[in-house]
Amino acid sequence: MVIDTVGNLLEQALDLVADTGTVVIMGFDDRAVANVRPLRILQRGLRIVGAGDYNSVIFPRAVALARHLPLERLITHRVPKNDYPAAVEAVGAGEQGAYSGLKVLIESSETVSGEVAGG
Repeated sequence: MVIDTVGNLLEQALDLVADTGTVVIMGFDDRAVANVRPLRILQRGLRIVGAGDYNSVIFPRAVALARHLPLERLITHRVPKNDYPAAVEAVGAGEQGAYSGLKVLIESSETVSGEVAGG
């Protein structure tokens, strides 16, 4: 499964997903245009699912349920804004190219609570 949380990466998601896999489009970008080959989708047995209906009656319920989940554990790195290169490295976009962060939070305050994880 590949999830496009940006809303403009359908083509890339279709290239990355495994045969018989699912591409979930969650992001919103009303300027996005995708060039897809329907026969290729058919031959590979792919599913494309739109899952970004934030106006539905389900979204408020999902938010309410999420309040009971330990979502703070998804944040693997907390980095002060003046050390943003460490955040770039954590998501694998730096010179080292090694991915180590699940969710990297760049804090706008100069005071960072706790240690910088992974650093």
